[in-house]
Amino acid sequence: MRPVRPPPEHSRAETKIQRTFLLKGLLRCSVCQSFMSPHYTQKRRKAQSINRIAYYRCTKTMQHSNSICTIKALNADAVERQVIEYLSTLSQQAEWVKVTVEELNLDQKEQVRPLEQEAIRLKASLNRLEREIDRLVRGVGQGTVSVQRLEDEMRRQQQEQHSLETQYQAVQRQIQEHTAREYDSEVVLRNLKNFQRIFAALLSKEKMEVLRCLVRDIIVHPDKLVFNIFELAEVGTSSQERKGWLPGSNESEYWRCRVRVACEKRTN
Repeated sequence: MRPVRPPPEHSRAETKIQRTFLLKGLLRCSVCQSFMSPHYTQKRRKAQSINRIAYYRCTKTMQHSNSICTIKALNADAVERQVIEYLSTLSQQAEWVKVTVEELNLDQKEQVRPLEQEAIRLKASLNRLEREIDRLVRGVGQGTVSVQRLEDEMRRQQQEQHSLETQYQAVQRQIQEHTAREYDSEVVLRNLKNFQRIFAALLSKEKMEVLRCLVRDIIVHPDKLVFNIFELAEVGTSSQERKGWLPGSNESEYWRCRVRVACEKRTN
């Protein structure tokens, strides 16, 4: 009778890589449009020890085949190092950040123009309806318009007026939102400098939190990384200070703007 070999002496937990993925939830692939999720591969060394290599892998390649995306995966250590170095470098490039924020503000103004034109069109339509109602009322007084016709026209025009007013108010809200966003390059720079000052001293979990507060997302292209950076309140290290910059239940209170920057992607 062949002896039964005992199972290998390791637990399921021991097969998992023990590290914090600092960019979890931030990396998005530009090719397949999916998020890049934490992943790892295992390679056995000659001494029989296991070498685990951490990656960020496009989620769609996990659900389908690797052929669905040309980017597929990024080495976790390399991309995390590049992101941290780049954000630290940005804090020393005051003039460049200033120009980028000015361009963002100009872009905001360009987006307002068609909204303002739409508001003018809707307001003109509302004024036209009011004039038409006044004309019908005068017609009843002069005997040229029947009361029944006035009532019918009033019902129809009230429905149209309600629709136009709803559209006009929605456009006005969009205009107010855009005009209220005068982004401040000094705030962006201050956060980047605070990031550079405190990041190295933080615990891994805190580093991940700070990155998620500073960066909205990072779009991975074949040749570059595109960062969308938030303009936020002060970034601090203590738990009391963290209340001011960690996202709450209403994220719109914190996520005020995006400053888009890009850097060349390293091949290693």
